[in-house]
Amino acid sequence: MRLTQYLARINAGTEKGKGYDEQVTGTVIENLGRLADKVAFDELMFTQYLDYSNAIKAAARAAIARLRW
Repeated sequence: MRLTQYLARINAGTEKGKGYDEQVTGTVIENLGRLADKVAFDELMFTQYLDYSNAIKAAARAAIARLRW
């Protein structure tokens, strides 16, 4: 899924210490939750280990909770 790939690119940049756009990242995560495709699980989980804001991490946890297994 392309949206998951986009989150992977944001995560890769964040891992390397590059900045990220809070609004764009939050919107990507929110929409991944709406789609509820389990393909996004790994990238959503990875956000918990990176230097994201608490709001982004909370959005990722909420999106993970919405995934269909």
